[in-house]
Amino acid sequence: MTSDGAAPTTRLMVVDDHPMWRDAVARDLREHGYDVVATAGSVREAVDRAKQPRPTSCSWT
Repeated sequence: MTSDGAAPTTRLMVVDDHPMWRDAVARDLREHGYDVVATAGSVREAVDRAKQPRPTSCSWT
């Protein structure tokens, strides 16, 4: 629980090397209520972004 009593939101990053697949999965997850905070095209890209305190990139959604 958060301090206001709400359940914590699960934040997700979708990682896949196929842009159309990655975008479709991210869209579907959002439509089902998930908080997709980023997408990445490779593991290296995902790890680099995950290490940033407040990432900014055109691939962050």
